[in-house]
Amino acid sequence: MEQDVSAGMGVGNRQEASAGISGKEIERAAQILQEVINSDRPSEVVFAHLQEIHDLLPAFIELNARHALEEGCPHIGGALRGILQEVGYRPLEGTPSAPRDSQTMPAAEDEERLSDLRVGLLPDPHSGFMSRQTLAAEAIRRVGCTLEVIADPSGVGPTDFDLVLAHNPHADQACMRMLAEFSAANVPILVDLDRDFQSMPLSDESYETYGLGTLERARAFTAVTLLADAFTVPGETMMDVLRPAKKSIHRIPEMWDSSYRPWQKPVPDHSTLNLGWIPGIGGLEDLASIRRILIRVAREYPQVQIVIVGDVKAYGLFAHLPASRRLFLPWVKEDDYAYLLAQIDVLLVPLRKVPFNHSLSDRRLLEAGIRSIPWIASPTPAHRAWGRGGLFARTQEDWYRAFKRLITDPLIRVSMADKGREKAQTRELRNMSGLWRELLLQYTKCNVASKVEWQPDRNSLQVEWQTA
Repeated sequence: MEQDVSAGMGVGNRQEASAGISGKEIERAAQILQEVINSDRPSEVVFAHLQEIHDLLPAFIELNARHALEEGCPHIGGALRGILQEVGYRPLEGTPSAPRDSQTMPAAEDEERLSDLRVGLLPDPHSGFMSRQTLAAEAIRRVGCTLEVIADPSGVGPTDFDLVLAHNPHADQACMRMLAEFSAANVPILVDLDRDFQSMPLSDESYETYGLGTLERARAFTAVTLLADAFTVPGETMMDVLRPAKKSIHRIPEMWDSSYRPWQKPVPDHSTLNLGWIPGIGGLEDLASIRRILIRVAREYPQVQIVIVGDVKAYGLFAHLPASRRLFLPWVKEDDYAYLLAQIDVLLVPLRKVPFNHSLSDRRLLEAGIRSIPWIASPTPAHRAWGRGGLFARTQEDWYRAFKRLITDPLIRVSMADKGREKAQTRELRNMSGLWRELLLQYTKCNVASKVEWQPDRNSLQVEWQTA
């Protein structure tokens, strides 16, 4: 079982040596670093991997650069990236960047260009609480751009915007029609995709909305990959998924807004120790993978109560337990979600080792950090990159040991809750808006130089979409 780690470093991707660092090298460097952190004898681990560490030195520098940028230390991150550039490695596409020096573009000119940028948001009508599109819209407004949510496509024209942002657009026909119109008018299109829809299983609760099981949605998703000038994604795995599209890919991690008042609601009093599961990040089959261990723990520790949110079938997995040892919390209106989450004392995020789960973001661990809740989770790439505030579990025995440790040691729960909260603060909107600022500035510079350089050859695409 993995212990609570002390650094939240993203596992990245790299291209050829002349352009960057490969994904396998970054991932391997992160694995070695994890081994060192979790070892009782870190010096022995370092010695055992000495040659490999030497060979992966650029990958280790890139990991530390990303960590510095995500933790709000852009000058350190920029200096580390500078070292990579000096030895011939280009900063990785789509990763957080350090502030540009004074010789590139004066700050006043940056602000003027951002204030002149008109951004249209094509919303995903199926997105819910604290969605990426809602937080992206707020971040874009905070950096000074004009943003309009295109609620009624008939009321706007393609020339009304300098840039269009769409979130999971393949799920909405009206959104796809608007994307085709913006594309025909050479308006740059930025598409945010938060999951690997190509590997989404039939059992996923949102498959009927987002899955590619119908010809219509499969065609729409293919069109998205062609229409988009660039993608934003929450993590490194999604960058790898979209790389075959040969478009710019930018990593914008999950974030939150501390000014959203429901996050400030007090934690409700309860006498039980609530082990809780929430659907959305993982499904019924993922929870079923730890059902036996959960029932065992509930029977061994009388203070434990299993809490299931929103999924009646998931609640039914524990029907054999006494009613006093299980609790079902129905989905509520969005403003009450933070209060509902706070009724959980240990958040459970089991995810089976399948490609779709591999692509999921760290959103659930972020939410746990916001509410100071320790967690037990499967070690997916996004979870390992988050790395603070809980325990990782791969096997059934790992889960049991993790449960036992957190149930019997309240001080560890408090310590991990504090670490998770500390990590969550680095993802607060005011600390993350700079990523959107840098990305949008790239568009303003390209628009000034030549808007055409952002555009693919779309003539044949437009005909295909109209006849599909």
